[in-house]
Order: sequence, then C-alpha cells, then structure tokens
Amino acid sequence: MSLMKKIFIAYIVCFAIGTAILFSYYLPSTDIVKITGSEVKRVDNDGPISADNPADGPTRDVYYIYTINENKKIMVYRNEDTGWSFPFYFKFNSADIQAQAQSANDANQISRIVHYGWRFNMMNMFKNIVSIK
Repeated sequence: MSLMKKIFIAYIVCFAIGTAILFSYYLPSTDIVKITGSEVKRVDNDGPISADNPADGPTRDVYYIYTINENKKIMVYRNEDTGWSFPFYFKFNSADIQAQAQSANDANQISRIVHYGWRFNMMNMFKNIVSIK
C-alpha cells in the first residue's frame, strides 16, 4: 500500500472519529430519573460567582436540576437556554422547564429528561436539559 493511501485512510478514520464525537455530544439522549432538587446559580464566563470568583464580565442565571436514577446513580443537569446560537435547539424556556422539574419533585414523580452534552466532574461540565416529560 502506498504512503498516499495510508495517509488518506488515516484522514478518513480521524474524520469519522471526530464526527462520531460531535454527534455523541450534540444529539439528544434520554434518561429516566427521579428529580430530587433544583437551584439557580449566577454565573459568568469563569463559572459560578462566589467570594473566590467575583463577577468580571456579563453574568447570567443557570438552573441546575438534581436527579437519581433507578440504579441510585446521582446526576446533575444544567438547564440553560440555547437561544439562537449553536447547538440549534432554539430553547428559550429554561424557566418553564425548571418549574416542571420543581413540580415533578414535589409530586415525587419519575421523569423523562431529554438532554445533550456530557458530564465531566473535573471540568465542571453538565448535560443541558432540552425537555422534561
């Protein structure tokens, strides 16, 4: 096999892996969970605002929803509007979703959460909720 064919195959494999990673992050997934709590935090580009991290730019409210699944695994979800920006979920109803989560918590119901993204504890990344049923 010639060197050009090997380079071409390596390029195609890298492109396929990169595409699979992007699809894994941005396509919606579903979890069946019981909502155990929720809260709102004021954040800026550096993360949640606190005494150690004062606001140094524009701020926004980010909702967090705490859940537990049937295997007793605890998961935290972010509930933030995507607006008109990428990814194009055109989500403008994070406050309504937060109210749904609070009512499901009060009624002690099982919920189906549609989300995108990954949860990385070390990087403080959360899955973003698209809808709750």
